[in-house]
Amino acid sequence: MASVESSSVPTAVRLAPPRVIGGVGGLVFVTPVVVPATLPSILVALRLPAAQAWTAVRAAEPAGAPNRRGYAVSWYRDMLITPRVIAFIGLVGLSGYVCDLALRRLGAGLTPWAPRPELFQ
Repeated sequence: MASVESSSVPTAVRLAPPRVIGGVGGLVFVTPVVVPATLPSILVALRLPAAQAWTAVRAAEPAGAPNRRGYAVSWYRDMLITPRVIAFIGLVGLSGYVCDLALRRLGAGLTPWAPRPELFQ
């Protein structure tokens, strides 16, 4: 299988084992061979931009949303209500973890044949 650490589609295709691709050429082997061999790496590669998008949304929210969690964190910080600030920061972290867990579960469901590190099972 393709390496779980690869982070792009071309890398995933290059890392597909030669025994899987064999001597077959053309479009005959793309759907049944290359796509399944590279799909685990492609799904991992999709998690990285999802994390970046989550970070950007969380960083921009306090500036543009006067009634969201980011604004509440800023307001509680200004009022020196530290337990609420910590609770909201924990909520943001938990939300990000749940999103990442959902993407990992989706990848595990779509690619049951792919090897996974024990940490993510």
